[in-house]
Amino acid sequence: KAVSLAAAVGGHALRLAELETFRPEEGMILANATSLGMYPNVDGTPIPKQALSFYDVVFDAVYAPKVTRLLREAEECGVKVVSGVEMFLRQALGQFERFTNGIEAPESLMREVLAKHT
Repeated sequence: KAVSLAAAVGGHALRLAELETFRPEEGMILANATSLGMYPNVDGTPIPKQALSFYDVVFDAVYAPKVTRLLREAEECGVKVVSGVEMFLRQALGQFERFTNGIEAPESLMREVLAKHT
């Protein structure tokens, strides 16, 4: 599936093991859309720490825990990180506005609730 998806967008698929030695172009984002690092298997990560410094941004779709091993190690390498909690929130904002026929979602309230419970 990864090979056909990569071909469809003009890219090329890599195996997880190849990420350790892969050197992306400047400005690249690593997006983890696997369950590696999700509670209860919080020690999982898709890429070795030493390879993270080659990315400008690391995004992890996992939101439980809020700070995964992947995000923690990326921060330690000086890389900007985006938590899965941000994706979760943005999905909720969009859903609220669609379900209420365009009423603006209470973003600050939703952020406050998430901060208390994540």
